[in-house]
Amino acid sequence: MKKIAMALAAVAAGLLSTAGHAAGYVSGNVGAGHINIDCAGTESCKNSTTSFKVVGGYELVDNLYGELGYVDFGKAKARVELLGESINTTARASGLMLGVAYQVPFGQAWFGNVRLGAVNMETKLRASAAGVTATDSDTNVKAYVGFGFGYSFNQNLKLVGDADFSRAEYDGDEASVRSLSVGLRYDF
Repeated sequence: MKKIAMALAAVAAGLLSTAGHAAGYVSGNVGAGHINIDCAGTESCKNSTTSFKVVGGYELVDNLYGELGYVDFGKAKARVELLGESINTTARASGLMLGVAYQVPFGQAWFGNVRLGAVNMETKLRASAAGVTATDSDTNVKAYVGFGFGYSFNQNLKLVGDADFSRAEYDGDEASVRSLSVGLRYDF
C-alpha cells in the first residue's frame, strides 16, 4: 500500500510540474453507488447507496487531463438467518484513482468527457451477530472507466455529471461497482 501511495504521489507531482499549461481543476461529486452483490438467500439486501468522489485534474495537452482523486462507490448491506441467528453484513468499495480524462467541447457551454485509469480499490467487509462484530478488507488495483458531461456557468464554475465503473475484489471474488453522480467543478 505504501509503494502505491508513493507512486501516486510521484505521478501527481509530475502532472503538476508539466510546463506550458496552466489549466487545472478540482471537483466534488455525490450520487448513487451500486455494488453488484448476489442477494440470493438473504432476508434483506440493499446494494445501492450514496457514493461520492473528489478529483483534481491538470491539463497535459489540449483537452487531455491527468487526474488524481478518491472515489467511494458506496456500500451494500444484507441480512441472513443462520441457525436461528440474524447476521448483518456490509461491503464497501473505495479507493484512490489515477488516470486520464479527454474532454470534448460541444459548443460554448457544454462538454463531454471520457476517463480511463486505475483505482487502488479497498473492499471492506463487516459482519455482526449476537453483539460480536468482525471486519476484514482486501486491496487490489483495478481498472476504471468513466463518462461524463458538463455545463459551464462561467469560465471557472461548471456543473458536472459522471458515470464511473470498476470492480471490487475480496479474496478472489469480484463484483462490479458503479457510481452515477453530479457535482461542481472549479477550473483555475
